[in-house]
Amino acid sequence: MPCANAAASLLVLRHAFDLSERETARTLGVSVGTVKSQTSKGMAELRRLLGPQQALERVRMTAAGPGGDR
Repeated sequence: MPCANAAASLLVLRHAFDLSERETARTLGVSVGTVKSQTSKGMAELRRLLGPQQALERVRMTAAGPGGDR
C-alpha cells in the first residue's frame, strides 16, 4: 500500500466502519497480511502524532464526514 490515501482508507474501513481484516482486504484488493501490517503501522503513526485516544477518534471522525454522521 504505497499511497497515503490507501493507508488512510484501510484505517477508516477497519476502525470506523468496523470491517474485519478479511472484509477490508477484499474491499481494497490486498492480502489480509497487508491489512494487519498496515493497520498496525498506521495506528502507531497516528498515536505518535495525536496521542492514543485522539488517534482512534480522528479515524472515526474521518468516516463520519463533515456533518458528523456516517
